[in-house]
Amino acid sequence: MTQPPWQRQWRILFWQRIRTLVTILGLTGVVITCAWASGMLDVRLFWRLLGRLDFLIQQTLPPDFSPFSRHWLQPLRDTLIMSVVGTAGGVVLAVPMALLAARGLSPHRLLPAPVRSFLGGLRTIPELLLAIGLVILLGPGMVAGCVALMIHSAGMLGKFYHEIMEHAQPEPLMAVRSCGGNRFQVITHGVIPQVWPQLIDVTLFRWECNIRAAVVLGIIGAGGIGSEIIIAQRVLKYQELSALILIILALVILVDWCSSFLRKRMVAA
Repeated sequence: MTQPPWQRQWRILFWQRIRTLVTILGLTGVVITCAWASGMLDVRLFWRLLGRLDFLIQQTLPPDFSPFSRHWLQPLRDTLIMSVVGTAGGVVLAVPMALLAARGLSPHRLLPAPVRSFLGGLRTIPELLLAIGLVILLGPGMVAGCVALMIHSAGMLGKFYHEIMEHAQPEPLMAVRSCGGNRFQVITHGVIPQVWPQLIDVTLFRWECNIRAAVVLGIIGAGGIGSEIIIAQRVLKYQELSALILIILALVILVDWCSSFLRKRMVAA
């Protein structure tokens, strides 16, 4: 006997919801298992943490900003420079690779797969590991940090760029081609105007990420304010350490404000 259409639809919807529920329960079980294995579900750990908060507050307050102009201003400037150079270099490397990786824009249909694999390789290695190797090759300093940020940014931005370009509407591209436009004109007049706001968003977001990464790279000798953090921690100068954390927080907030300002100006343009 043939089932009515509504009954078949109800059965399909019922099993879809069952599969969704089973998936959610499975993922929840995985998260709880990982949290238990990591010790995050140990209540005694949090009680011990609360017991040491008083000691931490006594050691870190008030923050000591006295070394700012003598020792911290230059590393802070280096951190900002590393983030800018790393982001700009990543953009320069990412744009041509994104054009080769984007289906419909690549000059050959066989190019996207290997280029995407190459981009995946660039972003697989964390900036910290890249910087360690570069410090060994190039020596301590900003150059190693800039190159590490540049390589990782190229991998991340290349992925974002080619995915954004692939979502461009085909009608403007066809219009440019119908007017006799070449590949470069299709990209500059058909693709970029459509996706310009998204490209700006991911680029500025990457700059914000590179600020945080540049701080961490300083810890292993790749330049920046991170070296001052590890020095203060090793010599037990916790008041200076708290001051450095507040300075980095202010830097991140400043970069976030600048990013929002640039986003509004460049998208409006």
